Amino acid sequence: VLAGGQILHESSIPEISYHGLLAEIPAEQIQALLQNRNVRLALADEIMFLRPQSVLEGTPEVETDRGDEAGEYDIDLDQQPIAALLDGVPVQAHSMLADRLRLDDPDDLQARALVARRIHGTAMASLIIHGDKNTQQRPLSRPLYVRPLLVTSDEGPERSEPNRLLVDTLYRAIVRMKGSEGQPAAAPSVFLVNLSLGDSNRPFAGIISPLARLLDFLSHRYSVLFLVSAGNIRTPLQIPDYPNWTQFENADPTDREKAVLKALAAARYERSILAPAESLNSITVGAHHHDNVAPRPTAPTALDPFVDSTLPNVSSALGLGHRR
Repeated sequence: VLAGGQILHESSIPEISYHGLLAEIPAEQIQALLQNRNVRLALADEIMFLRPQSVLEGTPEVETDRGDEAGEYDIDLDQQPIAALLDGVPVQAHSMLADRLRLDDPDDLQARALVARRIHGTAMASLIIHGDKNTQQRPLSRPLYVRPLLVTSDEGPERSEPNRLLVDTLYRAIVRMKGSEGQPAAAPSVFLVNLSLGDSNRPFAGIISPLARLLDFLSHRYSVLFLVSAGNIRTPLQIPDYPNWTQFENADPTDREKAVLKALAAARYERSILAPAESLNSITVGAHHHDNVAPRPTAPTALDPFVDSTLPNVSSALGLGHRR
């Protein structure tokens, strides 16, 4: 208050020693903090860390299937879901998803989610239920439990609510799903939880984030397994060996691959896994440089960086977790 700001949200989770305040303060106070000037907020003994708001984001480049083929396999609506998706609001009426989702939206995020912008949640729901459609996999026979975490707007990617602490939102989502004293479980049979989202403000740098600690605690308490994305790195990769595109394009493919790997190694500290990918009890999944899409015509500015398709994709966050 003395700095001219206000508290937007507060959360305390004693099980992971977390007590967070989401505060909004004037920009000049942040500038003073960056310039190492005397700021009361930074000097307060009660404050351990000052960080930007944690925000989970979807990937706006995801392609969603607009086809009308729902597949020839039936779903048993009497079976209980064993898998959950924590993501954006999906298009429930999509031909590939109709009657296959159990949407649980206590925060009513779908009221603010533009249908045309429901990209990431729709794509992830389709991937979990149908697998890679290019390989004609058999879809799940059970419904998928979906708890939205992201909201959409006319501009920018889908993202978690900016005026709530993300740790609290995720905690409430799992407690609601598994139930607590005085609150029946929304999906008690679920034991697999997909979280293909990452906090770009929190790359792993040796200290386990509150989000990762929360997943470890929840997985132990409720016997659930979190499948977590390593994260997408959107920062362009600088390749010093090739100062321009023409040289890169004309290079020998093997030499080009070596140059890309060298550049990735040099930038590994800037492209590390994103919270909560450093969770110890979860399975963290990166991106493989391979897909089952039929070969496409080569675009003028598209070039395969690798000869070896077993390597990680260039856009995937890389690195080891706590204590390597």
